[in-house]
Amino acid sequence: MRLFFLGLLSVYSNWMISQNIEFAGNIETNTYWDYDTVWLTGNVVIFENSVLGIAPGTNIVSKGYYRFDAFGSIVALGNLTDSIVFTVEDPTNFSDTSLYEEGGWDGIHFFPSNLNDSSEFSYCRFSYGKAVSPNNQKGGMFLISNRNNVSFSNCSFINNLCLESGGALYSNSSNNIFNSLFLLNRSYSYGGGVNFCASNIEPIVSGCSFIKNIAFRYEIDGVNAWVFGHGSGIYISTSNSPLYMPKIVNNLFWANMQNPIYESCYNILIANNLIINNLEGYLNGISIGNQKIINNTFSDNYGESVYCANPQLKFYNNIITNCIGSWSTYSGDATNSFVGIADVEYCNIQAGNYCQNLGVISEDSDFINPIPTPDYNVWGNYLHQLETSEMPIFSFEMQDFDFSLKDESPCVNSGIPNIVGLLLPETDYNGQPRVFGNRIDMGAIENQHVISYIPSALAAKYSVFPNPCTNQIFIAGVKTDIPVEIFNVTGSSVLFTEYTSQGIDLSTLEPGFYTLRFTSNKKTQSIKFVKN
Repeated sequence: MRLFFLGLLSVYSNWMISQNIEFAGNIETNTYWDYDTVWLTGNVVIFENSVLGIAPGTNIVSKGYYRFDAFGSIVALGNLTDSIVFTVEDPTNFSDTSLYEEGGWDGIHFFPSNLNDSSEFSYCRFSYGKAVSPNNQKGGMFLISNRNNVSFSNCSFINNLCLESGGALYSNSSNNIFNSLFLLNRSYSYGGGVNFCASNIEPIVSGCSFIKNIAFRYEIDGVNAWVFGHGSGIYISTSNSPLYMPKIVNNLFWANMQNPIYESCYNILIANNLIINNLEGYLNGISIGNQKIINNTFSDNYGESVYCANPQLKFYNNIITNCIGSWSTYSGDATNSFVGIADVEYCNIQAGNYCQNLGVISEDSDFINPIPTPDYNVWGNYLHQLETSEMPIFSFEMQDFDFSLKDESPCVNSGIPNIVGLLLPETDYNGQPRVFGNRIDMGAIENQHVISYIPSALAAKYSVFPNPCTNQIFIAGVKTDIPVEIFNVTGSSVLFTEYTSQGIDLSTLEPGFYTLRFTSNKKTQSIKFVKN
């Protein structure tokens, strides 16, 4: 697209260069805007087979409740030091949904096209899109209808609002979003930041930050109180087709109100995400399919860390720690509702109910610098508290917080031994190699120091016998029918089995030094032994 765009500049029918202009009406030929400010005085319609190009440093400012209707293409390529801004002149009354034509503008609408026209937005800032009118309540800033070729990179969406779906963006198409910021957006129903809702789509959302977005509405009918809304960061719902797999990878979800990820998909990959300090953690709604929730870090969330109702879900290598109860129940431990899940493996779940599952532990994750005291009061009416000039432009840094694993963390080199077929990204949340050492870590961030690691925690009441042994070994002090894992001297897993009254069969192992690991009373224990 960039090469196409640069080549197109020389043949634009209308190359408009000036300081400021006012514009409303139709764009029927290729047009290039290179201005300080374009003041929208009415709706703009881009005809099919026409391209509107916008130069870095251009400000698009709507003087009223106007919008772009794009049947053709928009190519807006800013840069890090010279972005393109889309906003409204007067944001007064933006948050008042009864005044739909005040305080905001109607954003950018993409409509179906018979042509394969692609649109691209890079280093653009979008604010004060408001979809609360009787005719449109979806997509505060973007409403994309059957256009799979609209992409976003290094953009920011700040202070956008809708009543129904997609506070910043609603799409029924496969549109990719990379390295972008969603801050202070709101939907009164679904998708505070983004809503993907259609059959046969597979969007990619990667490297983005979802900060203080809301998908929430509270109503009282005189007697009963009702709470609505799902997916304060992302709401995604697709068909039951096994041919498409949306991907939500390497993103940050921080301080969002009402489960930051809601998905109802046959296939989906949710991997390497930091899900921190949100109201409700992750919520999964479908009951069938090939869903993969892998290597995410859930920490300091209020409400259920994970709710899921899919017995086929693969929930691997995740960390759930320091989360608080629910609306009505206060607990100092993590609470997780896995309804019918058959495949929860190699996770660190604080005080979870699945500590006897394959490779599941319940220990302090030992992050380098987590949130010292979770702020469970971050939710509330934070929309419109800050001016856009006070906000980050394209990215969000979590101050000094660091959810990397210490070298001594039990989550290091403790993930699932075989990651073939999991479709994990090559890099972790920080852009580092996803696997360092002889085995993948748990959580979103891979430790880059420890080549092999065997947890050393050992309670005196547990022991193995005989030690040294030959082809059979027993564990004193534990009940039978618990999973056990054996590591060699390099830290590689060489045997995973179940401890029974017959002990553990070691006949497949070569003579040497080993470590046996198991979980008992929600603590992981490791005991060294020798096989002769």
